[in-house]
Formats: sequence, C-alpha cells, structure tokens
Amino acid sequence: MSIIVSYSPEELDFSGVQANSSGPDIASDTTDGLYTLINFAGGVHITNVPADTTVAAHIIGDTSHFMVRDVTVLEWVTEVADPRKLSHGHKGPQKQIKLLEPRGHSSDGVKPLAVKAGQDLLVRVAYTAPNEGTFTGKLIIQGDNWQPIEVGLSFFVVDVLTAFVATPLNIAQGNMATLPILVSSLAGPDVDVTYVLSAFQLDTGLSLLPLPQPIHLKAGERNKLASLTFQADPLAPLGPNNVLLEQYDFQHKELLLPVNIVPPTGGR
Repeated sequence: MSIIVSYSPEELDFSGVQANSSGPDIASDTTDGLYTLINFAGGVHITNVPADTTVAAHIIGDTSHFMVRDVTVLEWVTEVADPRKLSHGHKGPQKQIKLLEPRGHSSDGVKPLAVKAGQDLLVRVAYTAPNEGTFTGKLIIQGDNWQPIEVGLSFFVVDVLTAFVATPLNIAQGNMATLPILVSSLAGPDVDVTYVLSAFQLDTGLSLLPLPQPIHLKAGERNKLASLTFQADPLAPLGPNNVLLEQYDFQHKELLLPVNIVPPTGGR
C-alpha cells in the first residue's frame, strides 16, 4: 500500500521572472524564518518521512525551462548559538537553537537518494527563462513506497524598460526637479511600476518623492511618458553624481541616474 507523505507547497509558481534569467536565487541561507543552512527557494519540503525509502525526482512536460536542481536529506540538530548573534547583554547559560541541516549527499534526482524515517527532504527546482512567454511543467517526486507527489510548476517572463528622457538631472540645492521617463512593457502581462531610492545609496542629499500612484502598463505598451520628482537638500553636495534607483514591477531592477547638483539661484 502506497504511503501518503506530507509536503509543501502544493504548487511552485515563480510568477513573473526577468527575461533571459535563471533562478531562483539561492544565495541566502535563511528561508521563511526557519533556522536552516540551506535555502528553500524553489523547493518542495517533505517533512518527517514516515518510513525508510529511496527517492527520485524528475520533471514532466516542459523539460527545456525547468530542471531538478537537487534533492537533499535534512535533519534537525541542536547547536550552541553564535554569541555574536545574541541580544546585547545576554547572560546565563549558552543558548541552544535547533537547525535544519543537510545530511549526507545530495542527488540530481536521477540517482535515487536514501532517506530514513523521521528525516526531512528538500527537492529544489530551477528555471531558465527565455525572452518572453508563459511556461508550465510538473515536478514528480517518487519514493519506493510512496504515493507519487505531483507539484505544478509555472512562470511567465516580464521585462519592463525605463528610459530617462534627458540626463543628467540638473537640480539646485533646496529645490525640486522633475525627470521625464519613458516606460515600456517588453514582455509579460499588465503591470504596475514604482521606483524608490536604493537603500544602499550613499548620501547624495537627494530624495525621491513617492508617485501619486503606480505607473500602470498594459501588456506590450511602449514608451509611456511619466515623471519622477526629486528633492535636493539645501546642503546637498554640489557637482555630478550617480544616484541608484530601484524599479519594482513583478521583479526588481536597479537603475543608475546621472545627476548634477548646482547652487540655488542667486547662490555663490
């Protein structure tokens, strides 16, 4: 009799992804508040395997744009917390934390991987996006004595281009200036676009005023005229600089804007 195992999520929807990109990004070592030493992005998590088995995984449907990244056995372990990460002034016994860590070797999904009862399993999927289109597939995870797990896969390509009409942006200390922009949907469905100054931007003395509402682009709409308004601090450093902006649509993109801060009218 096939065993039904517990897993999540039931679908892996990568939503809108950048044209000609691959992912998801697994560089970070934290996921959804779990204490882990492996990133769960693009992963199906099987908890508390009910019986010893061997597991394999493969893609059906679209094998050109989806692939099994890896299959990894996980196990909860207890470790002493790094004292540098504890709250300031912590006293008393060393704090212990539970971590979900990889155990043993990973598999590419083709070679069956042995899993013991009580362990967890993580099956991660990667995608490769072309320049446009919508794509679907299915991940199949099969244990020797399991009822097969089927997880739907999907993503669509989105590409929003922002062009500055004229650069550099000239702005006087203590004043505001408006920058015309042209925004185009090169791929993907209707989308709302917003902009903010990058949190990693060094102090330029500039701030970006929020848009009254997001810039709405219809699918395929090109060269929609909009504008961004900047405010310069009265003591903003004079001269040329580059300001890092962040564009948000379905994805996140960084834009580098040349600016030139000049003295106010009548200034020396």
